[in-house]
Amino acid sequence: MFKKILVAIDGSEQSLKAVDSALELAQKVDSEIMFLEVVPPIPAFGTYKKALEHTIHERDEKMIAEARETIANSAKKFDELHIPYKSKVVIGDPAEQICLIAEEEHISLIIMGTLGKTGITRFLMGSVSSKVVAHAHCSVLLTR
Repeated sequence: MFKKILVAIDGSEQSLKAVDSALELAQKVDSEIMFLEVVPPIPAFGTYKKALEHTIHERDEKMIAEARETIANSAKKFDELHIPYKSKVVIGDPAEQICLIAEEEHISLIIMGTLGKTGITRFLMGSVSSKVVAHAHCSVLLTR
């Protein structure tokens, strides 16, 4: 049924609920789990791109380290129950990367929270979960 589950996390309370749902489902159907956190890029164009290159690289490294820590914290319950998982951190548009990686990895279910970022960030970026539901090749379970 759901042999491969991708759990999209971002450290928000909603994504932690997605982790709990994945844990419950993995125990019932013996699924392979993949944790994915996508770090949004900093948009820089033209002459500013070269000037900001070092700053962007430092920010990306910091965000990737934080994402790995978030995944490690989220996966503790899986470790305790000896449920195997793999993890990945990428930089890019969150909805686009979630759908792309789900397809590349032959994922049968994506689990993610309905809310991540809030306020103006959500308004400007649009709803990641809405985009994933609209474009994913597989089933999507949204947690609240």
